[in-house]
Amino acid sequence: MSATTHTKDLDDAASRNGHAAPAGPPPQRGISGLKPAQLWHPSAPGGLRSAWKEGDHADGWKRLGKLLADRSLPKQLVRGKKGSASPLDWGAATAGTPKWRADLGAKAGGTKVAPAIEQWLSTAAQRETDAAFVIESLWWAYELPTVAQKVEGDLWWRLVDALYEIATQAIDASLGEEPTAAEAFAHQALGGELPLVLSRQLPEAQPLRKLRKPAAAVLTDGVLALTDGEGMPTARVLDRLPQLLACWTRCRAWAEQSGKPCWSGDAETQYEWLVRQALRMSRGDGTLALTPAGGAGGKAMLDLALDLAGDVSDNAAAGRRLAVKAYDKIAGKADPPEPSVNSEWSGLSVLAAGWSGKTQRATVSYDGRRSLLEYSAGGSPLLSGEWVTEVRIDDQLLSPVDEWDEQCWFSDDDCDYLEIELDLEQGVRLQRQVLVSREDGVAYLADIVLTGGDKPRKIDVTTRLPMAADAAFRPEVETRDGWLVSGDKPRAGLAPAGLREWRTDPRVGELAQDGEQLVLRHNQHGRNLCCPLFLDSAPTRFAKQRTWRQLTVAEALHAVERDVAVAYRFQSGKDQWVTYRSLEKPANRTLIGHNIASECLFGRFLSTGEVDEFFEIEDD
Repeated sequence: MSATTHTKDLDDAASRNGHAAPAGPPPQRGISGLKPAQLWHPSAPGGLRSAWKEGDHADGWKRLGKLLADRSLPKQLVRGKKGSASPLDWGAATAGTPKWRADLGAKAGGTKVAPAIEQWLSTAAQRETDAAFVIESLWWAYELPTVAQKVEGDLWWRLVDALYEIATQAIDASLGEEPTAAEAFAHQALGGELPLVLSRQLPEAQPLRKLRKPAAAVLTDGVLALTDGEGMPTARVLDRLPQLLACWTRCRAWAEQSGKPCWSGDAETQYEWLVRQALRMSRGDGTLALTPAGGAGGKAMLDLALDLAGDVSDNAAAGRRLAVKAYDKIAGKADPPEPSVNSEWSGLSVLAAGWSGKTQRATVSYDGRRSLLEYSAGGSPLLSGEWVTEVRIDDQLLSPVDEWDEQCWFSDDDCDYLEIELDLEQGVRLQRQVLVSREDGVAYLADIVLTGGDKPRKIDVTTRLPMAADAAFRPEVETRDGWLVSGDKPRAGLAPAGLREWRTDPRVGELAQDGEQLVLRHNQHGRNLCCPLFLDSAPTRFAKQRTWRQLTVAEALHAVERDVAVAYRFQSGKDQWVTYRSLEKPANRTLIGHNIASECLFGRFLSTGEVDEFFEIEDD
């Protein structure tokens, strides 16, 4: 979708009070060329309507300028203290106001503003609706009252006509069945927010006034189509989720100011839920997981969203996650909601040990054939981005033949667990496990390859985990474990339980950082392969010695092969955990003296030698 503008040669204008004003009629195309009765709503001042009717456009422009001078933005959208992000920049990948906008600030005169408008109008018709064009269009709409005090009337009307054309085209465009993140943002901003702003900036102009209802319809359709019924957005829009949330929050602020809803009651309910889901996904600085670090206005945006649509439980959650005491005062004695959430429809899961910004948390996206992971501990993202796994069978790289599909979600007071699966060529399946302990501070990640065949094959698996900004892997010298650090601070211990502990043993695989990725390699001759990784986020513990062992699993008094079932013990400090996974059909087996007939188990060793099970997947 591209923008279309109308341009026309105009008569020279006379100068008035240091600003140029039109001496002749306004342009004859677009809304400004309408007859006075079609252009002006009865609510417009009588003097303005009379001047237009009599053809005295110099007087009409003067009266319109006075009317616009009294316009004000919703108070929540007025930029705060110096250095804070403009509400239009909320959610942008990088903080800071673009230079061209800074140059056109409040002190800029018409000699700067007019050429900028002319330049923008001359290229708008050829522009693609990328994020930059969307924000530029919104900025000019927000600035219309200010611009009217600085430029000629005919130029101002040309700008209005162009913005009106962009808005009406976007309103007529369909969101589509599965829009990309960029398409969804452009549709909601240009077809929803832009016409809403135009309808509020000059409701006395009938064509602009009439934009409010179609804008509300576009916003309603977007909110309902892009969330799962409980406010969780589809993973498809992750790349633009902060800007989408900002767009919807600004629209909600306009509705608050006018007293007129910006969408339906059902959409309002979804927005209220979305505020809670955004808090679940937020980092301590207010930016959202799986989005670029250091984005603009994260806390300010969430603050306004909470003010508009949050309840006491949301404020209790925000007080902990964002470490802002003001939210705790609003919340009173209210308890926060559950910190974790899973939406199979959205393809998004948040596995969180708690609401504190310092507790460990994993956010997982599984949309289509892509899977993303962000793991945070100690208040810092350590892994963030696409989780890529390359599977080679007999030296042949296998490609996906389907999309990621959820297999299991489990959440209780002990842990959160997610399992997803991707079908590959040759009937091979790639399963992915993510577990976050609620109280112990441990997490577990694993890729599992199931060939589905009876004959052993050469299996090579390379797992590439994305390092977050400022994060790195600091390996031990003699063993294959190490730390994930943020800056110079260790935040989590790391142990590749499927590899040999000592580097002097080169068999099976390796763990190392390669550029911006943490790369875990496994190789094995067999039918199935498990590639596990333990993480320990407890700072009083992970600085101490870590060790791990693969445990013997027996069936009918005989040890089974590693492609039948595997179990691992991980020790950090004095604490120990165990995980078990059947790679074939579950059977009655033994593990460290315990009978086990389940498919999967994770738990903690007690001092008595017993296992305190966090969760178990029983055979269906």
